Amino acid sequence: MKFRKLCVVKESIFSSVYDGVTLEDDKGYQIEIPKRQMEILNFLTSKSNCYVAGGVFKDILNGKTPRDYDLYFDSDTDYRVTLNSFIKNGDEALYENQNCIAFRVRVPNNDPELMGSFIQVELIKLKKEHNTIEKNLNHFDFSICKIYYRWGCVYAAEGALEDLQKKEIVIKNWSNPLGTINRVVKYTNYGFKLSNFQFLKLWFHLSI
Repeated sequence: MKFRKLCVVKESIFSSVYDGVTLEDDKGYQIEIPKRQMEILNFLTSKSNCYVAGGVFKDILNGKTPRDYDLYFDSDTDYRVTLNSFIKNGDEALYENQNCIAFRVRVPNNDPELMGSFIQVELIKLKKEHNTIEKNLNHFDFSICKIYYRWGCVYAAEGALEDLQKKEIVIKNWSNPLGTINRVVKYTNYGFKLSNFQFLKLWFHLSI
């Protein structure tokens, strides 16, 4: 699966009040990223060769504050650089498991009302079989999660923005149907829906 850079169709960085950016894919589907979220994405990816991916864009599109941000890395060295920067800054380690280590991170902000605000960040541990962006995101089960931010740009797999705007769950990876059905339940609670066809396919993969 290929990922394409989204085009900027509206950006107010030259106005007196910068309120974010609107991005569009080649089919005309759009996502608006508010100023604060752009600041956070820029801050997180400034530490090393890393990128933000996953369900964070689901929350951004719905105008919600993401529960957490997942950071992925090109190498163990990049992972260590970011890990050490959080430790050096005194950011609080929340938990660690075989997949990630999570921190409560203070985010710089020029707005006095947001000074000292915190976000939760998960540093995803690198797996050898997922050592490129394409391999990693192709492992994600839902199309709406196949979006990532890196070096000031947002990239999306074909159909990702369309499914995100329509709030449709389209399964692209059937390798772990039990885990997928648990995520389907979670995403339906977020207002997303699974088509009858996709439900039947999921049921088939669960039964084999």
